[in-house]
Amino acid sequence: MDGDIGPEGRDGTCAPPPHNTAVEAALLGAILTNNRVFSQVADFLEPEHFFEPVHAWLFTLLGEWIDAGRKTSPLSLKHLADSETLCKPVGGSRYLYEMATTVVSVVDGRDYGETIHGLWCDRCALNIYEAASQHLSGAEAFTQTAAQRIEATIEQLSLLVETDGGDTGAKPFGQIVEATLLEIDRDRAGETPVGVATGFTDVDSIITALMPGDLTLIGARPGMGKTAFAGNVAMHAAARGEAVYFASLEMRDRQLARRHLGNAANIATHQLTGRRALDLTQCDIDVLQAVVRRSQELPLWIDDRAGLTVAAIGARARRLQRKSGLRLVVIDYLQLVRASVEAQRMGNRNDEVSDISNGLKNLAKRLDVPVLALSQLSRRVEERSDKRPMLYDLRDSGSLEQDADNVLFLYREQYYLEREKDDEGSPAAWGRVQERLATVRDSAEIIVAKQRQGPTGTALLHWNGELQRFGDIAIRGVG
Repeated sequence: MDGDIGPEGRDGTCAPPPHNTAVEAALLGAILTNNRVFSQVADFLEPEHFFEPVHAWLFTLLGEWIDAGRKTSPLSLKHLADSETLCKPVGGSRYLYEMATTVVSVVDGRDYGETIHGLWCDRCALNIYEAASQHLSGAEAFTQTAAQRIEATIEQLSLLVETDGGDTGAKPFGQIVEATLLEIDRDRAGETPVGVATGFTDVDSIITALMPGDLTLIGARPGMGKTAFAGNVAMHAAARGEAVYFASLEMRDRQLARRHLGNAANIATHQLTGRRALDLTQCDIDVLQAVVRRSQELPLWIDDRAGLTVAAIGARARRLQRKSGLRLVVIDYLQLVRASVEAQRMGNRNDEVSDISNGLKNLAKRLDVPVLALSQLSRRVEERSDKRPMLYDLRDSGSLEQDADNVLFLYREQYYLEREKDDEGSPAAWGRVQERLATVRDSAEIIVAKQRQGPTGTALLHWNGELQRFGDIAIRGVG
């Protein structure tokens, strides 16, 4: 049984993948000798972690028998080993006896199992490295930038690190409910909440907060203000000292900054653009400079790189999490996230969006932070008399509704009323439009259409179009 893991193979020409077949055989021999050893590794070791296929087969067989309450030994497994194709080259049942008899004493199975698992991680890391090397000269070299290839590799390595250490992430239920009760006590005491509040009283009264591990979609048709809403939520969180990573795939970072400056200084955004800035007074400039000074310490990071993949977003968010902590990830918007190469090869937009939404949900769970992603809606909304969005209006894929923990829709009736025309010049019809417009002017609805852990409902917000700002509203029952 060869245990070499040196840099060269037996022929001295090629380095074999990291492995130690002697340790694999020793662990299997210990289990054959004392079935209780299996319980020391069953919580983290899998058949694919073994280098030798015959060892993977035997570990699977031992697990099945032991789980069924059957005792395993070289004698009880003799007929299976002699008939198994993988076992024949190593001597069939004789190999089982050899493994069992060479065990001097029952080993610490967990130490052996962690060695096997660690070498598997090393092999995976080498495979990732080799794949990255091939991408430099393969098709991906022309379809992805160097930064995209590097970030995808970093994400793969980060996922591998998360599986290292022999921990599957499964916890005893008693431990989970105890930790949950501590969270509840912390919320009752008014300490730092578990989730991230949106900062809008009526919205938070329905959803409570954006919770760690949850994917929340904000769906809206163009012109509703979904980027402004996401920016307001991000700014509210940052103002409370909560670190936010904002992936802006549509707008440049300075466009977002200009919106923030106008919002905080109560200056219309369009007045900060182009030649209109000539009309700013010295008082305006003084206020803007004060806003800049206050903004210096905000824990908000804007990433305006176009064409980011979920892997790239994950890699950047994870680096930020390690460096500065992380409480919220915002993505504007989901349909502009680039699908993985594998999904793109499918050639189907539904498959691409499904790949993206599933990736974002997994990202939220891995980072253990809320992910707030904006989403476009289908044009079918415009064909209805009541243009309030519904779940089936989510664009491109039914998996969006399935993957999302929460789905919120942003709707402003004023937007549509202002675009209505006279009904063949009827003053009465136009009068009704004007009357309705006066009722809903400067208001917006946040429709909570799905909430996995809570109720649905509608919250009413104030909308200031000039400042691109949403806020709480005192009026109730409007619309």
